[in-house]
Amino acid sequence: MKQCAKCKLNKSFNEFNKNKSKKDGLQRICKICSRSEDRKSYLKSRETNPQLRLNKNKEVLKRRKEWINDFKKEGCLKCGEKRYHVLDFHHLNSNEKDFSISGASYSYKKLKQEIKKCIVLCSNCHRDFHYLEHNNNITMEEYIK
Repeated sequence: MKQCAKCKLNKSFNEFNKNKSKKDGLQRICKICSRSEDRKSYLKSRETNPQLRLNKNKEVLKRRKEWINDFKKEGCLKCGEKRYHVLDFHHLNSNEKDFSISGASYSYKKLKQEIKKCIVLCSNCHRDFHYLEHNNNITMEEYIK
């Protein structure tokens, strides 16, 4: 049991977020109080400068997009197209697909795990492959040759 520094209630250890820098490895305040403090801080920042938060979110999305596009630098595996804005991630095994890469707001770690299940194809080759896959039962290995 540990006492929350904010609400002063004794709570079980699993009701505290982890913090390796602390002696006991846990945050000073419980998860519920932490969420409440985060919410207050968020609302205060929205009131004082809503444009600041909007700009910060745009910057985060821009960095994420650049990071994802870095995986496309080799270009299309079939034709060699290098323009990142026409390149797609194709999942090699659709049964292993957890989510689509584009527009995903997952952690970098989770995105990287999903990208490892993919190859890069330009949009034309991607559509061409799916057409041939469905109509001629062609495999990716046969298509790339």
